[in-house]
Amino acid sequence: SVPVLYAGPQPNYAGLDQVNVGLSLSLRGAGESNVVLTVDGKSSNTVTINIK
Repeated sequence: SVPVLYAGPQPNYAGLDQVNVGLSLSLRGAGESNVVLTVDGKSSNTVTINIK
């Protein structure tokens, strides 16, 4: 679980939303990591990000 810093419209692309989160420094260099967003008990599809 990480803190959500912003969730809302992406200012440059109509119809696109974005979510900004704060990551712990302990994740530095973690490499490929799975991310799931959960809102009101409903989970998104899993995406993979690369944390350098």
